[in-house]
Amino acid sequence: MRNFLERLTGVIHWIGFGISLVLAYILFTSTNNNGLAFNIFIILTPNTLGWLIKYIFTGNGKYLPF
Repeated sequence: MRNFLERLTGVIHWIGFGISLVLAYILFTSTNNNGLAFNIFIILTPNTLGWLIKYIFTGNGKYLPF
């Protein structure tokens, strides 16, 4: 069961990382006036949530999934 949770949370973390990359592309190529700090906060949120889920279930503290 532990191996299953490690793989599942790894997939969740990779999905959050992918969403962060897509958001980075969208926010930095669009012509919005949100501000850099707000854009960075929005970009890091999905990866942070994926990392938090992985950290809670596995104890793996690596922020980036690779």
